Amino acid sequence: MYELWRLTKSVIAVKHCQKYGGYMDQKKIIGMLEQAGRHRYFKVVAEKGGNCCDACRALDGKTRRDDDEPVLPVHPHCRCRMVEIKERVPLTIARFQPQEKHIADLTDFNRDREKLEKEFGKDIDEGKFSAPGRELAPDIAGRGLTAALNKHLSYREGRKEKVYRDGKSWPTLGVGANLAEEHILATFKTLKKFPKEVIEDLQGLKKLSDSEREKKAKDIEKQFANITFSNQEIDKLFEASFQVAEKDVKEAFNKGVWEERRLKSGETVKVWNGQKVDSKAWEKQPELVRAVCLDLSFNTGGPGLRKYKSFLRAVKAEDYRRAALELLNSKDYTENIKPKAANRGLALRRRDAAIELSKLAEKQEEKRKRHSANPVEMGKN
Repeated sequence: MYELWRLTKSVIAVKHCQKYGGYMDQKKIIGMLEQAGRHRYFKVVAEKGGNCCDACRALDGKTRRDDDEPVLPVHPHCRCRMVEIKERVPLTIARFQPQEKHIADLTDFNRDREKLEKEFGKDIDEGKFSAPGRELAPDIAGRGLTAALNKHLSYREGRKEKVYRDGKSWPTLGVGANLAEEHILATFKTLKKFPKEVIEDLQGLKKLSDSEREKKAKDIEKQFANITFSNQEIDKLFEASFQVAEKDVKEAFNKGVWEERRLKSGETVKVWNGQKVDSKAWEKQPELVRAVCLDLSFNTGGPGLRKYKSFLRAVKAEDYRRAALELLNSKDYTENIKPKAANRGLALRRRDAAIELSKLAEKQEEKRKRHSANPVEMGKN
């Protein structure tokens, strides 16, 4: 390692001399290297005692640099922390791979299932839909995914036939379609003949400051005050939104897989690899699961689905009961479920999705039981 460090210094020094045509003594070269290599360093401190899992224990005391990929949390409810190292750290500091590749196996991931069941299981088992008759599953079976989600989000997001300003002062129409988004605007322009100046105003909104945009959005809203859009026109905007949303969600969903790893003991475990991509993961999921993910994305944006890490891992493990519990363990639910909470509708939305996933888990469990009882008959189905 030391020889490698010296070689690196020599190469950089030579390149510098070639670039500037001058000579630098060794002291200046080392000073330049140390200046370039000044980073903040941190040490991983794991929880002490019997509650610490093997993955966290393996990380304890390891050193991380400020430009390394994050390793915490190792798993849901991880209690590890990072402590900055104040003393000078040599340039030859050991680096190691992102912890995503060494994360605890599926058994460790599910070890707090009992706690989640105790805390949130009742909300699923005894909860009632906040929107009776609006369940996704039967709608998907009868209408297909896109049409069912259109109906579902029309209820959840609202379905406005006139241009209005959303909570962040973006001109919006139909089922939450932001007219400043390029793909939405491209479809919007085909619906009716609009003055060229209005389209240019919509195109320029993203370049404005928040205060300027708010003022311009008010003007746009006034210009459209007497124009009503038909259901067919609103459906066209929804389809444009849906296509982009599905693309974003698919990209976020496909990253990360459970892999089988063989331990030295000979035991095989499933381990999460957050760097690997499974291009077919999205298509493998039941339509109901895809609908729930798309519903999440309409709240958070497609890439925002990544913040539901534990939910996604549970879904990819085909543990839909655990996925339901993870939705109820999210801040969306826990911080908004109180009767007078400003965003209580968001919490009810998460609860409804959790109930549907729980029902899906029950159906799959029944199917497995029938299969184990009569595998030949199940194979025919």
